[in-house]
Amino acid sequence: MNIIEYTLKRNKTFSEEPFGDMDALVLSQLAYVKYEAAGDVIGRQCPLRDLYLSEYFDGYFSDGMTDNENREMLAAAAASRRYRNAVISDLVTTTDDATGEQFAAMTWRLADDLDYISFRGTDGSIVGWKEDFQMAFRERVPAQKSAVEYINEYGRRYPERKGRLIVGGHSKGGNLAVYGAVYCSDEIQQRITDVYSLDGPGFISRVSSRIDEIVEKRELNVMRILPQGSFVGMLLESGSDYRVIRSSTMGIMQHSMYTWQIEEDKLVFADKLSAGSQYIDRTMSEWFNVATEEQREAFVTTFFGILENAEIETLADFQKLKFKDIIGMIGEFKSCDEETSRMLEGMMKSLIKSAARQVVGPSR
Repeated sequence: MNIIEYTLKRNKTFSEEPFGDMDALVLSQLAYVKYEAAGDVIGRQCPLRDLYLSEYFDGYFSDGMTDNENREMLAAAAASRRYRNAVISDLVTTTDDATGEQFAAMTWRLADDLDYISFRGTDGSIVGWKEDFQMAFRERVPAQKSAVEYINEYGRRYPERKGRLIVGGHSKGGNLAVYGAVYCSDEIQQRITDVYSLDGPGFISRVSSRIDEIVEKRELNVMRILPQGSFVGMLLESGSDYRVIRSSTMGIMQHSMYTWQIEEDKLVFADKLSAGSQYIDRTMSEWFNVATEEQREAFVTTFFGILENAEIETLADFQKLKFKDIIGMIGEFKSCDEETSRMLEGMMKSLIKSAARQVVGPSR
């Protein structure tokens, strides 16, 4: 069973069955639907069932990633007795080329005493992917700042909401959920009972250390769920406190929650990550200890500068590239100034060496 089939059969309300892991998955995946395309229809608050409107589908599903699955997912949730009456409120979206921010968040009012703040993962915009890459050398990217502000604003706007507050997201959304929950105000943080990071990347080492200290000190219940072959969720400093879910596919495609296995209405957990995922984790960890922040920043700046020169703004644009276009873009790396070229070359060599050492073992 996948998450769509699960959603279709959920017909117990939240007053009849408490919130669980599967609800975090469902609501985090539904956050990828671009409800902002409905314009004034969504307003401040709107039940999910009222947003299942075909005239907005072209806008709802426009990423070129899992659009067909997201369409099926929305249909299943809008029909489900458990989710159709969930009220979406305070939808905030930002895509800003100038600041390099891609951010989206919404609050799901599930019951009188239960809210879920969901942060959208990376969409199909190149701006969003560039911001993800910037996490490799920045202490805080714009979307992380917005996540903190969003949770704080929720506390200011709804002081009367004293019930359970849960925060979560998939991919970058999981990273934002953790960051926002850790750095929000003490008053609102006390109301957060759980934080879900669903295959979300970690943080650079000095940020990760501070977050771990705050989580332990304030006893925040942070739940990380990764697929067996996780790649994204093992990036940067992620820690070892996570649960591993089985997937119906292999490789990077396991990042999609549509591939996560469900039996008897529960996630199917595995004992450990796959050998491939552990290899990637060791490789990236070693490489991050070698590559300087300047090298990481130079690579990101150069790579996305080339995409900008090629007028690539979305993943769909990237997919339309012909082989000769890709060769031309690779050639642009050689035209960088000498210092940048040297840094990029050194970075790639260190990554290759790190990968090789994980295969043959450290030199003696």
